[in-house]
Amino acid sequence: MKALFRLGIGQQLAMAFAIVVGLFVVVAGWTVFSLNRVDAAAERIATVSLSKDGQIAELGYAYAGMRESVRNNIIFTDGEIMKAEAARYEREKSRFFAALGSLEKIATEHAGPGESELLQRIRQQATAAIEVQDKAMGEAMQFLSAVAMGILEQDASPRMKVLEASIGEARQLMQAQSRERAGDIVAESARTSRLAMILAVVATLIACVLGFLLTGGVRRPLEAAAQLMESVAAGDLTRRIEPDGCAEVRRLQAAAMKTTHSLASILGVIRQEAGQLKAAVGALSGSADEMRGGSEQQALASAAMAETLQTMSACISHIANLGQEAQNLSGKAGQQAVSGSQTIRTMVDEIRLIASLVTDSAGTASALGSESERISAITSVIHDLADQTNLLALNAAIEAARAGDSGRGFAVVADEVRKLAEKTTNSASQIATMVSAIQSGARSMAEHMQRSVSRVDEGLRMACAAGESMSAIEHSNRHVAQVIDEVSSSLHQQSSGSDEIAQRVDRIVQMIHENNRANASMATTARQLDNLASSLESGIARFRMAGS
Repeated sequence: MKALFRLGIGQQLAMAFAIVVGLFVVVAGWTVFSLNRVDAAAERIATVSLSKDGQIAELGYAYAGMRESVRNNIIFTDGEIMKAEAARYEREKSRFFAALGSLEKIATEHAGPGESELLQRIRQQATAAIEVQDKAMGEAMQFLSAVAMGILEQDASPRMKVLEASIGEARQLMQAQSRERAGDIVAESARTSRLAMILAVVATLIACVLGFLLTGGVRRPLEAAAQLMESVAAGDLTRRIEPDGCAEVRRLQAAAMKTTHSLASILGVIRQEAGQLKAAVGALSGSADEMRGGSEQQALASAAMAETLQTMSACISHIANLGQEAQNLSGKAGQQAVSGSQTIRTMVDEIRLIASLVTDSAGTASALGSESERISAITSVIHDLADQTNLLALNAAIEAARAGDSGRGFAVVADEVRKLAEKTTNSASQIATMVSAIQSGARSMAEHMQRSVSRVDEGLRMACAAGESMSAIEHSNRHVAQVIDEVSSSLHQQSSGSDEIAQRVDRIVQMIHENNRANASMATTARQLDNLASSLESGIARFRMAGS
């Protein structure tokens, strides 16, 4: 029995299942065989009974047909009818003996008590009665109806009654035998059912006993394993059990013991790691506080830098706007220079045509002087703007130097702006010199025109010279406008770059704030880890392990 219990659960269950299934298969097979045998016997009895009843009925019908044919031949005198009845008589007689032969054959195969003797007596009685009927039929065929009737009533009638009584007796005997055999079959079926129920109960009891034995062999080792795990759940890791029971339960017990040992080892390691974690969390919390302080200082410095860049960007935008205004004024001066040049050319043509317009030419020269003075004023404004641009570029270079590596690109741009401002100053000085020369020439031309009409040719020459000077002024003005346009474009680029730098500084400030929030979160996490480490140490302390 111990060897059986040391088998695997699957093997034990398979063996028990095979035994139970075998018992039920035997019971079911025997029951089915017995019931099939009873059914076959019942079917055989029913078939024989039906055959006997049918043949007995056939005997009665055939014998009645013969009697009717004899009586018809006695009654009727028509030859054709008599022949037909005679033929019918022969058919019914053959039918009678055929049915009697079938009954005798059935009785030979399934004979009951007294059945064969009764059938033999019926054959003898039928032979005697039919001989008398044959004699009566012969007399009737000779048209001797009275003789035939006498034979039928005196000789045949008693024999017929005896034969009919024997046939009735045979019918009752066969029915009684059929009922008796049916009762035997019912009794056999009841015995089979009772025995099948008894066998089923016995098989069920055997299955219950096997189940109880197998359950007991598995339950006890499982209870030991459950008690071990309950001890582990209660914190006692020192309990030990000896593996017992089936293979699967022994593996379960061994696994439980191994789990207990592994859990004790893991808890020891966790206890050591929890102390180290607590120390590391303390260091992490201090580092987080230091990082938070540094990030706050970086945020303040970045905010100040962003404010400075915004101010510088506003100044650059203002300078760019002034440059745009200077460009607009330069364009207007260029248009005026073109207009003056056209006026001088018209004046030369008019001098050649009409000498009387010299006075008007003098007025035009005066107007030219006035325009030159306006150009001189515009040149002064351009010169002042260039000086301011140079000063702002210098300030930007200083701020870029303060910014360090992050302002190196801005310093390069500021140096380029300063160079452009110096070029603008030089160009403005040249324009001022040219404008002064134009003013002097215009005054001289006016004085000569006023002195003498005879010097019209000289005035014409000077007018031509003035036209050339105006062309030079126009060219210089276009150059100044181009320079101012370049300066304005550079200033706009500087403004865009400064705005982009300011935006990036703002993003840096945002990143610093996010870093501060992350540091605060890290500090909170560190405190939570410290609490978890303390909770872990408290939880491990409730376990009782070997050597502690």
